[in-house]
Amino acid sequence: MKINKIAVIALLIISLLATIVTSQKYKPDKLTFNFKDENTSISFYAELDGQIIPVPYEQFFNEFNKFGFKTNENLITRNLTAQGKTFNNKLYYKIDSSEEYLSNPLNPFMLERNLTGQTKQIKNEIGQTETRQLKRILDFSDIFGKDINLFVTSIQEINESFCVLSSGEDCIEYDYRLVNKTIKTERDISYSFIKQGKNWIIEFFNIFDLDPSFIDDTDTNWNAGTLRGFRVLGTGGSANLSSNNNSGHFASQVFDSNNANAN
Repeated sequence: MKINKIAVIALLIISLLATIVTSQKYKPDKLTFNFKDENTSISFYAELDGQIIPVPYEQFFNEFNKFGFKTNENLITRNLTAQGKTFNNKLYYKIDSSEEYLSNPLNPFMLERNLTGQTKQIKNEIGQTETRQLKRILDFSDIFGKDINLFVTSIQEINESFCVLSSGEDCIEYDYRLVNKTIKTERDISYSFIKQGKNWIIEFFNIFDLDPSFIDDTDTNWNAGTLRGFRVLGTGGSANLSSNNNSGHFASQVFDSNNANAN
């Protein structure tokens, strides 16, 4: 009887391990979107010595307007080291589409295409109603607004001064003590958008939380979203986004739940 119990437990463990391995094995590295007027797929990978390599990740998004992968440097490094490879901190999206997307002339983080025969009425900054061409926008802006992509956060011991003797409102003697403080250091990041026929290759260096979104909107309706580090210049067809700093981004709220802090 004891042997049978051990055998059953062993079988359960083997079954559980098989389930875990299977679930990891069939994690997708390619997401497909079938809109009524286009078919688009996005592949996620690393490239080392000219070889395309699937990348492990923590989670993926495949929603109506949101897609992408979230991973981290340590996870990828461990995986590639086990394969005898050295990670170069570069990750790629390849976008294959039946329709042609072009770079948005006003925002370097967006690709767009006109939706034939579709327009939308918008109000510009001075309250005028305008009819604008509706576009499908592939928006990478949120990626460059996430603290996890922009900064390395660490806890460091810092010498902090405090007053030990005062006279009235003036401190006449200070002492120092070590305190733990959260320190943000800017990450060394870069990106590039490379067009290959109808397809696009997007390269990310040292960026690991990658979840762009699809938006059907006009390219001048910037005030429909959250401007973080950007300001709107001009109105109507001449509206533009100007960055207040190097880490600004525009987070569209066309599909979200009016949460201006959502990434």
